[in-house]
Amino acid sequence: MTGTHDGEQAPEGVLLALADPIRRQILSTLVGEGGATSTSLAAALPVTT
Repeated sequence: MTGTHDGEQAPEGVLLALADPIRRQILSTLVGEGGATSTSLAAALPVTT
């Protein structure tokens, strides 16, 4: 973990996950729509099963 200016630890796993463009798009969709089903997310993204 990386320290921050106020002494808290930055969650590296979260930061690495947010570096992925697909994950950022999922997060943006969830925030913009207030939630979504996995089916609706998969329909809008290049996701394979």
